[in-house]
Amino acid sequence: MLHTMEGYNNRRIYWYSSLFLALALNMPKLFALRSDGLIARFWHFNGYELLFKTVFDFLFCLSVFFINDKILKVVFNSKGTKKAVFYILLNVVYTGLCAIAGMQLQQLLIGRITFFGGGYMVRLYFCLLMILLGLRILSLLSEARNKDIENERLRNSNLNAEMALLKAQLNPHFFFNALSSLSAVVRENPGVAQHYINHLSKVYRYSLKQPDTQLVSLKEELEAVHSYTELMKMRFENGFHIDVKIDSVHLHLQLPHMSLQPLLENAFKHNAASAASPLQIDIYVEKDMLVIANSLHPVIFPEAGTGIGLYNLNERYKLLLNREIEIIQSNDTFVVKFPLKQDELTCSYYRR
Repeated sequence: MLHTMEGYNNRRIYWYSSLFLALALNMPKLFALRSDGLIARFWHFNGYELLFKTVFDFLFCLSVFFINDKILKVVFNSKGTKKAVFYILLNVVYTGLCAIAGMQLQQLLIGRITFFGGGYMVRLYFCLLMILLGLRILSLLSEARNKDIENERLRNSNLNAEMALLKAQLNPHFFFNALSSLSAVVRENPGVAQHYINHLSKVYRYSLKQPDTQLVSLKEELEAVHSYTELMKMRFENGFHIDVKIDSVHLHLQLPHMSLQPLLENAFKHNAASAASPLQIDIYVEKDMLVIANSLHPVIFPEAGTGIGLYNLNERYKLLLNREIEIIQSNDTFVVKFPLKQDELTCSYYRR
């Protein structure tokens, strides 16, 4: 698709450039209408001759553009000089033949040749020089564009590899915690185990999701959080409260996949959650930031962490949004603010 569009644009450039060269070389002859002008001393105005030369020059330029479109790409990309010299000589010979043909046709159709054989040799070789320079410039621009595209592809590949590494660190951690919790639920209440497995499958299916852009809507992320909190309710019962206050107008906003669950896991891991002292978690949007705040009830003997939680999240935000998360901790509250990104399709819809 990209090469097709590039070829279409090049063809348009060929047509416009050929027309420009033909007009630029022949329109000054209109000054010959003034009998006392400088041009009138060398060329007497003839409308048919002017039209013929303009059309002939246009067709010549167009033919040189299209003949060399593919040939010179090979010449420019080749390291040897023999092939380049050969094709340039072919262009010189072709231009000379076209100049002779132009003179013969003018003699046949109009019946007069003035001033140095009608100036065909000078005009056509000048056109050839301009066309070869123009094609070289187009070739350099195309190479630069292709390099930019290749660099972007490499950057995206590197980004996907880094994201895969970060998510690979996350998924096993969640998987082992989930199995441990499931084991406890089965022992304590086998009847609830089926409900637990249902939500566990939703959470884990979401964790394995591979979004094309590594970004998901806030709505998708909150749906996964709902299933995760259902699992935690079976484990902690009334030991925590979660309050999600997000208007529907914010649900289209985007954030990196699996942003919220690791933060909730950390909240349960590092804080006591009991009916007597429940863990309070609040989720809401403030300006362009998603805020997750939890009360602090530090456990006496915290579970050993892997050290990748918040660092992991921050690295993913730097990679995907070129922004960092904000962390604010007080004596009784731990707050994390996630930057949110506008969905491009939604933005274009609202701009209309």
